[in-house]
Amino acid sequence: YNQTNKLDLTPKVRQEYSQILTDNVFDMKRVNDKDKGYTRKEQLEQLELISKKINSSVKPLLNENQYKKHLSNYEAIYNEIIRKFNEEDAAIDYPRAIFKYVYR
Repeated sequence: YNQTNKLDLTPKVRQEYSQILTDNVFDMKRVNDKDKGYTRKEQLEQLELISKKINSSVKPLLNENQYKKHLSNYEAIYNEIIRKFNEEDAAIDYPRAIFKYVYR
């Protein structure tokens, strides 16, 4: 929440921005589902694809300074997701970091 506030978004843009992140959380959460049958390498590739999708989707909403801040903030979140992914074999709640970023 605080990080999102630092982007200084208008209410309309903040809503769109938050929706993009929220829409992609489900996909992130499903990356390690057994029914997907992804190897760990494929799971990492999927997380990277989703991250690129998030970044390319929010870029048109933000000015250059806001986008730079977003990338910096999102990189910290993504690194935490990858750290947890590499530490744990059990199901990981990937979206938690994203929700904390947007709504806290």
